[in-house]
Amino acid sequence: MYTGKGSVDVSDLGVGAGFVLRLARGIPKHKNYKLFFDNWFSSLDLAQTLSDQGILTLATVRANRLKGCALESDSNLKARGRGSYDWRVETQSNAIVVKWYDNKPIHLISTYAALDPEDTCRWWDGKRKEYADVKRPYCVKEYNRFMGGVDLADMLLELYRIDFKSRSKWYMRIFFFLFDLSVVNGWLLYRRCLAAGQKPMNLLQFKTDVARALLSGASLATPKRDSTRLEGQGHFPAWIESKQRCRVCVQAHSKVKCVKCEVSLCFTPNRNCLLTYHTM
Repeated sequence: MYTGKGSVDVSDLGVGAGFVLRLARGIPKHKNYKLFFDNWFSSLDLAQTLSDQGILTLATVRANRLKGCALESDSNLKARGRGSYDWRVETQSNAIVVKWYDNKPIHLISTYAALDPEDTCRWWDGKRKEYADVKRPYCVKEYNRFMGGVDLADMLLELYRIDFKSRSKWYMRIFFFLFDLSVVNGWLLYRRCLAAGQKPMNLLQFKTDVARALLSGASLATPKRDSTRLEGQGHFPAWIESKQRCRVCVQAHSKVKCVKCEVSLCFTPNRNCLLTYHTM
């Protein structure tokens, strides 16, 4: 058990905590609603603030945000084996801090979920090449069950993240992150809006379709091409003297163009981008 620093000034909580508090404004207070978030946002002060507002929390937390909370060292937990843990209770907000050793130490903080009822889970042991039973506190089980939102978004972003390697244009990393995030959110909305029984395309297919649509769309200076490509009349192939990059394949070159859209498109026995462009 240890003592926190007392009252918390909301303005000192930081940007991440500020986001959580703004998003939590619509949650009914003192109704046992539970809020989950990851270690980018969490801190003891945030847990105490939400507890004062009547909102229960469970989150992973970074070790450097647990100042004054002395937990067992990483080496000791590792020596005790996978599934070992240590814990403390913060007296101001009655929050429990748990350090659980999995592949590496994981810190959690909660104002409602503690150690019991403890259970076991099956994990793959890479060294022994077999499954093993690992002891797990209740707060870990609870977090794994409800972590969905933020952790799921991070996982989906990592699957097909845009690979951008530039040290000078740092702002481009922000742009591509926001673009990836928009595509992932669009895919989740697409799945939500599907008709009952309709099979959704996976994220890779969705992102590929978005890329094709962006590559096939005309520039702002020539809006007519994109607005007319799906019209069913006047789209005839014509030969051109020099090969040009196909609007659909991008990597391939073709000597065929659409006379109406004025874009080059592959039209071969193995690939019919002319048809794809006017129907997709």
